[in-house]
Amino acid sequence: MSEQPGIFPTARSWREIPQEVAPRAMSKTGRRRYTIAIAKVVAGVAFAGAVTWGAVSLITAIEYHPASIARADDVGPVKPMPDFTTDGVLTAEWAAKTLAIPKTASLMELNLSLLQSRLLASGQVRVAVLEKRFPDTLVVKLNERTPVARVMVQDGSSAPTMYFAARDGVVFQGDGYARSFIEQLPWLDGVHLARQNGRFEPIQGMDAVASLIAQARYESQHLYSLFRVISLARFASDGLIEVRSPVCQSVEFTTHEDFFRQLAYFDYICDAMKPTPDNPLARIDLSLGRNVPVAFRDPVGSHSKGAVTRSTQVDASADAQHGSAITFPSLFQRNPTQREL
Repeated sequence: MSEQPGIFPTARSWREIPQEVAPRAMSKTGRRRYTIAIAKVVAGVAFAGAVTWGAVSLITAIEYHPASIARADDVGPVKPMPDFTTDGVLTAEWAAKTLAIPKTASLMELNLSLLQSRLLASGQVRVAVLEKRFPDTLVVKLNERTPVARVMVQDGSSAPTMYFAARDGVVFQGDGYARSFIEQLPWLDGVHLARQNGRFEPIQGMDAVASLIAQARYESQHLYSLFRVISLARFASDGLIEVRSPVCQSVEFTTHEDFFRQLAYFDYICDAMKPTPDNPLARIDLSLGRNVPVAFRDPVGSHSKGAVTRSTQVDASADAQHGSAITFPSLFQRNPTQREL
């Protein structure tokens, strides 16, 4: 009789025996550390919020409600002369006079917005930045407008007064400019000035005038010295800028063409025809491109009834003296260089 193989139970490990073990309770020291950490986080958030709120409140009070801040007895009056810098001609004395800060005022009492408006009111100052430097110094930084032309203004029955016009069209009286600088500026004509809120409205077209003057001044100084009067009478309607000079009663520039090329044409005509104050040209129209009409004016005294204007079209080539056409040679089909001027 065969023996049946024995059935032995599977071996088991002690790890498989169920064990009911409760989690280890946190000690008193652990609970204390955990509580302290939570308290630090809450305190940090509260402190940051308080600092932010205090800073915002202080800045608001200084800027808009300086009188609500208690005056510190150990802070004296602000210095009468500010720490002043500018990119123009104004001085620290002008700034102190314009700001008109009371002698007994402290730095904390100053309203920077009000002081800034006083500096900007003249029109000569484009940007004014003011800062408080404790304990007693006011810092003033200015960016000024540069005059492009002069304009004579008669307001009502008052005597005519000279004003200046800047590139952005702002009209202002100006202060601190040297006489030699003022005498080089051309006069402005053909404009209508209107007041709004106590100030003149900006003159339209001054940006184009400034570009023309800059081209003439830096590329052809001898031509710029001839710019005595600049008229904007036809600027709005035709885009024309009229220049009056001792050698030509009217030189018309157009804003639709490059000023550099038109100045080259003007320079060419002056070299070819050699007009003088005693024998000036009557009119040069540079608004027609290469074809430039020129009107001559007979010398003063050549006729008993006064000077007579005669017009012709001159060719800038060798036949110019025969008076056929003013058509400039291919030299001016591209932008002329300074050598060609």
